[in-house]
Amino acid sequence: MRFKIVSVLSMFILSCFTLEASYAAQNSAMQTELIGSSLKGLAKTYIALADINTVKNDNIAKMRSMGNREFRRRYARFYEILKDMPTNFKDTYGLNEYMNRTQFMSTIRLWDKDKIYQLADNVPNEVIVKQLNGYLQRRKQDIKNGKIAEQVKRFWRRIRYYIEEDD
Repeated sequence: MRFKIVSVLSMFILSCFTLEASYAAQNSAMQTELIGSSLKGLAKTYIALADINTVKNDNIAKMRSMGNREFRRRYARFYEILKDMPTNFKDTYGLNEYMNRTQFMSTIRLWDKDKIYQLADNVPNEVIVKQLNGYLQRRKQDIKNGKIAEQVKRFWRRIRYYIEEDD
């Protein structure tokens, strides 16, 4: 199951490399809608297939085991994405810049599949495209820096992990 999701996501990201070159030249609003809707669809597919309680509990356990400094560092990276969201989005899902680990874990515990579906639907397509473009730029920089061989090995290890896990 995870292998299928990883495969579809990998193919989508690879196809985005070709889309990005023509992104500015063509109708950007239509492409933003297409990319945003596609990634939202993939996210909702994952939500539908995943055992949400297990995913939540696993992530809460990871948060419990990390130190405060590590949590603040990771939450700051998360909030870099969140700050682009409309204020009502942050309020609706109980998220703010100054959450501590306990507050964040409590908030996540309250989310069920329906709430997570709504969350995926309410992320603006522009934010998704901005994050995707940032991701693609970082990958391009890694390729220029000669890190591609390492990334290919890591990618195939991850694929093998998901295949072996599904067996």
